[in-house]
Amino acid sequence: MSNKNQKIISALVTAIFHGLLILILCLLTLTVADKDETIEDGVPVMLGELEDAGGMDMGGFPTPDGAEPAEPVAPEASQSPDEPLVTQESEPSISVEDAKAKAEKAKKAAEEEARKKAEEAARKKAEEERKAAEEAARKKAEAEAAAKAAVNNKVAGAFGNSKNKGSSGNGTGDGAQGSPTGNANYGATSGVGGTGNTPSYSGSRTYKYLHKPKYDDASSEGTIVVEIVINEAGKVTSASIKSSTTTSAALRNAALSAARQSAFTAGTSMDNGTITYKFKLK
Repeated sequence: MSNKNQKIISALVTAIFHGLLILILCLLTLTVADKDETIEDGVPVMLGELEDAGGMDMGGFPTPDGAEPAEPVAPEASQSPDEPLVTQESEPSISVEDAKAKAEKAKKAAEEEARKKAEEAARKKAEEERKAAEEAARKKAEAEAAAKAAVNNKVAGAFGNSKNKGSSGNGTGDGAQGSPTGNANYGATSGVGGTGNTPSYSGSRTYKYLHKPKYDDASSEGTIVVEIVINEAGKVTSASIKSSTTTSAALRNAALSAARQSAFTAGTSMDNGTITYKFKLK
């Protein structure tokens, strides 16, 4: 048998088989169970029987024929109705205004700290400059005093007031006899400088004792006014040069030392005053 005949026979057998299968299916009838009219379309959901529960009462789940429906069980109350409910209306948060206030406060504190540091630095610099100026003035005064003393010594030596000059000899005539240590033909042949008179005080307190200064620079003279501060016990706590007509550091220091050693009557508060010292060459 050829391949062509085999294909034809296969096709006929297939067609007959499918036809018989369709016929059998048409003769068969399907039975459907009666629909339970008590259940509506959809899936039943138990919503409970509380007053606050939503939805429509569906009568509960269907029960088998002859069985009593189960009694609904009320849910246990998790909280007594008399107890207040704990609620919170808003979440705690940091106020924007509070944050701004804190930032502004921190900024002002930083600015104040920077200002204090700048003032302290300026104060230290001014103090250093003041000390440097006082030191320079002191050195200058000492140098001027030394130069003046050197000039005076040279002038005195020119007039025979020197240790190696010896006696000028015995003179003749009506004039005064000369002196190896003198520089004039009258008065004392030698001497040192002095204060000339008692120091004078000006202030609200009454002085008990005004100390006289030492004349530590016999080649200089002048008037020095010392400003003092007196405590309640009458003791001088500080002294400073208010004015001076001499640049001699020795005389200025002597005046300050004498002012600090002076004593005054007691008082109820701190007082200020001045003591004037006059140094004169003899």
